[in-house]
Amino acid sequence: PAAGPVVAELFTSQGCSSCPPADALFVELARRSDVIALTFNVDYWDYIGWRDVFARPDYGKRAAAYVKALKLQSPYTPQIVIHGRKDLGGQSQADVMAAIKAHAAPPATQVGIAHQNGQLAISIGPGTKPAAAATVWLFRTLSLATVEIKAGENRGRSITYANVVRSMENIGTWSGQPVTLNQTLQALSDGPAPDGVAVLVQAGEGGPILAGRHIKL
Repeated sequence: PAAGPVVAELFTSQGCSSCPPADALFVELARRSDVIALTFNVDYWDYIGWRDVFARPDYGKRAAAYVKALKLQSPYTPQIVIHGRKDLGGQSQADVMAAIKAHAAPPATQVGIAHQNGQLAISIGPGTKPAAAATVWLFRTLSLATVEIKAGENRGRSITYANVVRSMENIGTWSGQPVTLNQTLQALSDGPAPDGVAVLVQAGEGGPILAGRHIKL
């Protein structure tokens, strides 16, 4: 079977001076068809002087789940998690590319996303039953966003982010049997509107990614 896309997640902050190279790398990764690149802005550097305009507490909780699952000491930025299995600091582009290549494998199942008039029909196919029911996550993404940062460690910089996660939601579970999940896309209360959706099937809390799909709307 053909390899599925490798999921790369970046935990970043507009208040983190060591993050811009990783942010730029994800602009490149977002162009690749064999990678689902997702950018999560965390809020725990907001106290330094700049409130990250894309940060939400949920993203810090996702980073914390990886800290626990991957037996790390604490969350940090920039942090890159490859397919829910490996974490990297994001300073070495070569290491990130090697990790993506190493984690390319056939997915545990197939994910389909159909959309019409603000309605999503997400289909998860059959597959080997996971040890425990896997979580189906829905992420709404914004393809590109450039932010002028006026305070904090990155003051005076203009930084472009790719596939910015604007919302995340646990929408169901998958236990090896085919399942269809229907969702209505509501308008977000703040900031630029998302223009894409990603669906990940993930084992456990911060566990391996079993399958994924990302589409532009």
